[in-house]
Amino acid sequence: MLKEITAGVAALKLATDITKSLMNFKEVSQSGEAREMVAELRNHVADAKIVIADLKNALVERDEKITALEAKLKVRRDLLRQGSLYFEKGKKGAVSGDPFCPRCYEVDELRVHLIVRDKEELMCPHCDRRFQE
Repeated sequence: MLKEITAGVAALKLATDITKSLMNFKEVSQSGEAREMVAELRNHVADAKIVIADLKNALVERDEKITALEAKLKVRRDLLRQGSLYFEKGKKGAVSGDPFCPRCYEVDELRVHLIVRDKEELMCPHCDRRFQE
């Protein structure tokens, strides 16, 4: 799609150059009707340039959203849920490391490690929720 937009920009530049060249012809420069037509052509070219610029911006925004979604998907693939807690996926696909707070992960999309409160209770330092180990 970007290739087509770039080709459109090149075509518009050529149309702009041709429009400027038309004004160098004596017949065109002396004819009010021809000058009006050239001015109208310039307006259409300018409108087309604006449309192409908007399309380029929309494509950039789309690509940024795709990149962000791919990053979120990768994070989701790298975590495993065991019981009510999330863990990083280890090398062999098993859980690894300390658990993450499920509330912070599911609601705020944050990966916050739980800390040990006592032998049987884990606590999230971010949202203060408690979980049984």
